[in-house]
Amino acid sequence: MKKLFITLVIFSFSLSNTLFSQNLFNIDTVRTLYLNFYDSNWNSILDSLMLADSDERILADLIVDEVEYDSVGVRYKGNSSYHPDRPKNPFNIDIDYVKDQDIYGYTKLKLANMFRDPTCIREVLSYEILRNYIPASKANFIVLYINGNLHGLYTNVESVDKDFVNKFFGSKNNSFFKCDPITFPPSPPPSGCEAMYGISPTLVIMGDDTICYEKTYSIESDYGWTELMNLIFELNNNPENIHQYLNIDRALWMLAFNNIFVNLDSYTGSGHNYYIYEDEHNRFNTIIWDMNENFGGFKHGGGQGGPLNLQQMQHLSPSWHIENPTRPLIAKLLNIPDYWKRYYAHYRSIINEFLANNAMKNRAVELQDQIDQYVLNDPNLLYTYQDFLNSLNQNIGWGQGEIYGINVLMDVRYEHLSNNPEIQKTGPVISNIQQSNYSPDANDTVWITAGITNVTNVYLAFKNELYAPFQKVQMFDDGYHYDGLANDNIFGTMVQAFTPASTVYYYIYAENNDAGMFSPERAEFECYSYLISGNEINIGDIVINEFMASNINTVPDQDGEFDDWIEFYNNTDQDIPLNGIFLSDDFADPYKWTFPDTIIPAYNFLIVWADDDEEQQGIHTNFSLNKSGEEIILSNFNGTSIDSVQFGQQYADTSFGRYPDGIGDFQFMPATFCYSNTIFMNITEIDYAENINVYPNPANDILNIEFSGIWINTEKKIELYDILMQKVNEYNKPMYQNNITIPVNNLASGIYFIRIGHYNRKVIVERK
Repeated sequence: MKKLFITLVIFSFSLSNTLFSQNLFNIDTVRTLYLNFYDSNWNSILDSLMLADSDERILADLIVDEVEYDSVGVRYKGNSSYHPDRPKNPFNIDIDYVKDQDIYGYTKLKLANMFRDPTCIREVLSYEILRNYIPASKANFIVLYINGNLHGLYTNVESVDKDFVNKFFGSKNNSFFKCDPITFPPSPPPSGCEAMYGISPTLVIMGDDTICYEKTYSIESDYGWTELMNLIFELNNNPENIHQYLNIDRALWMLAFNNIFVNLDSYTGSGHNYYIYEDEHNRFNTIIWDMNENFGGFKHGGGQGGPLNLQQMQHLSPSWHIENPTRPLIAKLLNIPDYWKRYYAHYRSIINEFLANNAMKNRAVELQDQIDQYVLNDPNLLYTYQDFLNSLNQNIGWGQGEIYGINVLMDVRYEHLSNNPEIQKTGPVISNIQQSNYSPDANDTVWITAGITNVTNVYLAFKNELYAPFQKVQMFDDGYHYDGLANDNIFGTMVQAFTPASTVYYYIYAENNDAGMFSPERAEFECYSYLISGNEINIGDIVINEFMASNINTVPDQDGEFDDWIEFYNNTDQDIPLNGIFLSDDFADPYKWTFPDTIIPAYNFLIVWADDDEEQQGIHTNFSLNKSGEEIILSNFNGTSIDSVQFGQQYADTSFGRYPDGIGDFQFMPATFCYSNTIFMNITEIDYAENINVYPNPANDILNIEFSGIWINTEKKIELYDILMQKVNEYNKPMYQNNITIPVNNLASGIYFIRIGHYNRKVIVERK
């Protein structure tokens, strides 16, 4: 049967089942974080760094879910949301500032203080709505303690960084900009460049030299100024060709969202608070950021008059700024008839899904109910608890500081939009979407048909790469395109054959003289799909045989880099092709990476580098392994599991593998890397607790060895070996001494072995 393929849930846009998303970003649980600064005057230091506009950080320990992360780097963040006299300021926390560590795969925390938001839910609610239509950050609530004292309730927002763009766009090293000036207030551009009104990173032409843009945009990549200028010049001078440089659909969803919910501290209003990232197909993608002032919390409209009052916000036109040259994304795109219709199709979808049925209002109440007690107990709340209780249905404050109630704004706004002539226009009706073949192989073309009425033109958009642009072909009702009889309101077209194990994604867009309609309505973010048959490997034929999640010095790849690796073993007497087989580190997203055209020989091994660097020669995945523990999954083209392993904490230069090869249980072992696995055959781990006691195990700074019985009266040599059985150090126990202390604070985390004569004991060193 046909299936609705929702990219947000199934593929790389997945809501992962990893511990991080289950806990720290789980919207249903308010998590508690403990931040312990090394400096007692931490607040004044952070204030001084902000005053100096410095990116430097101070150190603290962070405890999350009873796990301590030491030496994290902390600084304040924000523009208007920060103030030295404010009791609760926003934080930017680097988990790996000093040490190579992460919290369930994430290395940065962005904690927002709910500035200008007495509801305390604006940002979480906004991101939750937005994630239905375009890539957007996850957000939830956390309670923060500082140096043992309750500091308050915060919004925890996923950082838009290289990990974010890699998740949503399949790459991370291309041109990447935060569309904010590098200083606030913005510095004027150099002499010879065009001075702009306001903050100005709005994709307007400021000159024909990259230097004109370097103070207005903050670059997040190693290069990209030329690419940014190309985007800006094409948008302003050749908008009919802008689809080659810009993901139009993402931009239209962003503009519709900003306008509907009066998100004015954005591209649409203030002109900043968004990112753009260039994907592998040379198209920039827009990403919304910073929504604590959504729903009318920010009042300035981007150069067209003074601040907007409540009535102006409630009656804001869907085409606001269409004649404003300082907002070319609006003025240039919406003056193209095709984009105009697509914009309003998206606009109607958001209204129908969140305003017409009160879904937004009901969700706002649920979120406030969830955090009610935390707001009540917040010692540094920026508003009063009574303000919080009233803030959905009443305005809070007065004058320029007045914050409009979300429902006060949106109830009237929905009524106004419902009566807007463009919103009332009726688009085509699309139904009964069918495929001619639901299990095609690589030789099969597929016909797509749909019943469509009230229509003048119909197009099918399709692709077979997740991050690629869609190709568009026309659908016909002429009796020659698998569409039945001519003029029977059944439209059809053919999709070409694709390679084995490909997933084909598609959606339908239909229009008449008045309006357009998508199916599914959330396209292009959601789409339909079907799978091309590919290789299917029996369970046990190919297995995950060995892996190393913390390769510090064991074996380098072809570029001399010590990266994570996974070894596979062929248990059969036949060579097996792997092209189209999937590999992942997330059970919720088994399709994360696809094997290239590769063969694993009979009874032989294959190494795959799990280093998130597909551009290197050889076989390299688009993910790396988490040494704190996760999973590895090998799957057939149709998602059925071939083999998988779930693992916990891993140690430096220690592999985890099967013994014997292909069929044994997993255990720690010396790395063999493309050779038969071995265990410590010369090590007999004997329980001799009556004679010797080794503690603590795991050890951090020191290891104590305590002797009893006849061992006290014996002189012994104590040898310490690493996982590769290379001697690290040796010590002598004098006669009549019953205790030896061995320092291990200079050793890397991992497994070691104590040898005392014929006896051996495994110990673990954990560096904190």
